[in-house]
Amino acid sequence: MARILVVEDDEGFLTMLQMKLQRLGHEVYSTRDGSGVLKLALEHRVDLVITDIIMPNTEGLEVILELRKGAPNIPVIATSGGGRHIKFDSLIAASKFGAIRTLQKPFTDEEFNDALATALGPVIQSAVE
Repeated sequence: MARILVVEDDEGFLTMLQMKLQRLGHEVYSTRDGSGVLKLALEHRVDLVITDIIMPNTEGLEVILELRKGAPNIPVIATSGGGRHIKFDSLIAASKFGAIRTLQKPFTDEEFNDALATALGPVIQSAVE
């Protein structure tokens, strides 16, 4: 199906997302840090990036900006469980920065699948044609 890069610093959540995506038939790449995401995305020719917002080092908003500049056609789904020091809604910011969909953790399978359908619609459609 699709090649998806998951950017998530929480090992348990990353593993869960990888397993979910692989069960759906997707090829999954992952990194636990936002630095170098553009290079990875281009190297693996990914169809979608799913990124956490709150991460050490390079945060998800930086990831989205980097992708919008260097690979504007790759859709991004942003996820966040919030954080103690957040003074604004990071998911609203992610949408403004270019995320096609946002998901507040924890999210349901239905919410996740709906976000995937929105983000991958063009990829799935072109594979059918």
